[in-house]
Amino acid sequence: VGGDAPIAVQSMTNTLTSDPQATIRQINEIAEDDLGYLWFGAANGLYRYDGYTLTGFHHDVFDSTTISSRGVIDLVVDKTGQVWSSSIAGVNRFDRKTQTFQRYLPYGEEGDAKRQNIVRDLFVDKDNDLWLAGHETLMKIRHGSSEFVEIFEKGAHGQRRNIRSISQAVDGQIWCATAEGVAVLSPSDTAMTYHRLFLPRDTSIALTVNEMIFISDLELLLSTPFGFFVYHTESGELTRDSLLMEYGQFNVSQIIEGRNNDFWIASRYGGLLHVTDQGQTQLYTHSDEDSRSLHTDEVVSSLVDQFGNLWVGTMTGVEKARINPGAIQLVVNSNKFYRPENRVSRV
Repeated sequence: VGGDAPIAVQSMTNTLTSDPQATIRQINEIAEDDLGYLWFGAANGLYRYDGYTLTGFHHDVFDSTTISSRGVIDLVVDKTGQVWSSSIAGVNRFDRKTQTFQRYLPYGEEGDAKRQNIVRDLFVDKDNDLWLAGHETLMKIRHGSSEFVEIFEKGAHGQRRNIRSISQAVDGQIWCATAEGVAVLSPSDTAMTYHRLFLPRDTSIALTVNEMIFISDLELLLSTPFGFFVYHTESGELTRDSLLMEYGQFNVSQIIEGRNNDFWIASRYGGLLHVTDQGQTQLYTHSDEDSRSLHTDEVVSSLVDQFGNLWVGTMTGVEKARINPGAIQLVVNSNKFYRPENRVSRV
């Protein structure tokens, strides 16, 4: 199945209160915790949704128990249910008891630290250690600890690579997408092996890997500015992905796993692409002729929750859909989603 597919939408307004901070926008990440709360990491704060109301958490320069920056870049829930968010000012852990945040700044607050404290990607491994990818930085916080462990390139102590995203193989190896290929290390190591990748048949062009996901035990699907490639982690072979050939200029913002051996690819300009476990593709986009379609093609993030609902984060808000065979039906759009008088029950 290919091509565009309209999805039914319910039109709403995007305001919780008259407070401009409560207008949620640019949803960079969506996560679900062990209690069933949904968390939205947005350009203007962190939000928690309980199925009825939305609660916003915002940076306050005079309160060190708030999130450390105005915007949230990434968001993850660890295996104990703790919610972690990242920003241009390090990492924040939410404390359920106090409803406040503990800040973690890898490089402190002096000198060049502000640039180095930018954390682009968060990842929780099988041991519940938290990995942080940032500007020329790869670190981890071991479970139960508050100390950062720095990761360097083997044979080049002090050398750091621009890490874009992190994944873990079935054998426990940690793989990183970088500005010039991929890197790998054992979770117990503090040094990574770097594999520079080049465009097939043109070794003058190094491949920037922006996002990646394991599609088999030994195969990584890589999203690059030159399209999608499959990298074999054991042989090192790199081939262009034939299934996604037509989406070469998709401008991927995120790739996530679904719940049925499928995955979803979000594009900042091209909508939302679904790849099934049978290798079929379905693209969902905005249509001016259909008021029930996605409200924008600027999709940044997505999540399939425990009930099987699809949540889509865009540059303008959040949309919720039921996933049906061959189609999705949008049942909640952020346009009225946040008004207390228009509370929406989960389906």
